[in-house]
Amino acid sequence: MCNSSGDPWHRLRSDDFSEVNLEGFTYTLVSFIARMMKRDPALRPTVQDIQESSMIVKTRAAMKRNLDEVLAKGGKPFRASAFATELPSFMDEVLGPFERRNVVKAPFASNNQMDLS
Repeated sequence: MCNSSGDPWHRLRSDDFSEVNLEGFTYTLVSFIARMMKRDPALRPTVQDIQESSMIVKTRAAMKRNLDEVLAKGGKPFRASAFATELPSFMDEVLGPFERRNVVKAPFASNNQMDLS
């Protein structure tokens, strides 16, 4: 969380993610979130764009499949919820095995070091 009057907040609102520790997150996920946080609303994806993105479509399908499997075994729905622990194969399915390993290794000096469009 950032104080809404602090310097880190103003940097985020200027599309500058240099104060955010993104280490360990995939470039696909960072880019996806950054696009949704663009200062100019006209540059942000629509809700429909987000819902139709391959990452969200694959995530929803995997979560539904997990829920169906849990319920078929008589398990509790929480075991397949967004709050439950997923197996490593879940991220491979959503992002692909290569992308899951293609992670940010260090903080960025500026948002110009990565294409956030």
